[in-house]
Amino acid sequence: MENGTNPKEVVLAYIKALDNHDYDAARKLMDENASITGNSAETYNKPEKLLGLFKSLGPKYEVRKVFEDGEDVCVFYGMETATPPAKIVMSSWYKVKDGKITYVWSVFDPTPFGPPPK
Repeated sequence: MENGTNPKEVVLAYIKALDNHDYDAARKLMDENASITGNSAETYNKPEKLLGLFKSLGPKYEVRKVFEDGEDVCVFYGMETATPPAKIVMSSWYKVKDGKITYVWSVFDPTPFGPPPK
């Protein structure tokens, strides 16, 4: 693979961009039609929707473990959010093709965010 298209490198660059709140750099690493599934089966069909959520959360990341298997990358990490203030442990499964993230599925315990809205 060419430099910069290795799936693990792409995912770690994406997380670093989010950690630095550089959403333009993060967006460049995502495919136009990336499918993102969240903890409660919510789906984002456009990267801009997910990045809008990250902008409001102001996340900071602590990567703990990364597994790579071909185009698949799994990351275990801690995330601390500014708004609302919360600390969570997450796992995300990324699929990367041609240097772009095409799929993300994240799971986490939402308890630190408080009760779900009614």
